[in-house]
Amino acid sequence: MSEREQFAELPVVAGETSWREQPQPKGDVVLLAELPPERPPLVAWDAPLLEKPLRVAAKTVNWGARRRAGVETYAGLMSKDQATAIAEPLAEIMNRHDTLRAMAAKGVELNLVIGIYDYLQHTIVVAGIDMARAERGLPPLPPPEGYSDLVRMQQELARYHEEDARRAAAARANTYGPRLPEEEL
Repeated sequence: MSEREQFAELPVVAGETSWREQPQPKGDVVLLAELPPERPPLVAWDAPLLEKPLRVAAKTVNWGARRRAGVETYAGLMSKDQATAIAEPLAEIMNRHDTLRAMAAKGVELNLVIGIYDYLQHTIVVAGIDMARAERGLPPLPPPEGYSDLVRMQQELARYHEEDARRAAAARANTYGPRLPEEEL
């Protein structure tokens, strides 16, 4: 079969040039339809792989409770023992079906998405609680241990905002006429 005959069987999509009009490859040609489809390897689910998604789901329940109440609460959180107790039989059930086992091969990607979701969820919750506390005249929640770099960054950001506000007030005073007392700015 010639190259021209091989390409003559391929359909042409509206708006595209014919395969016959495009430069033809040299040598042996293997059509993609002849290649066997790639199948992901079947990997078994295990309890540790399922514990993280379970605990993030529990944090989502906790997030809803914290958001409604506007206070810090542990309602809905799942302990490691509780997650393990659920994850072991869940892994056994999920390993019964090939499509679910194929998903286990993507465990790293799954954990990446869950980690990002967990971070965003935590950020939204803390921001919501801080806003509710500010409305009540309370200071924001202190950061947990291990976040000293965040404290330093917040302090630098606060200093920057204070300097920026002073500069803006000075610019307004110099631009728009006589200088006003500091209380009126």
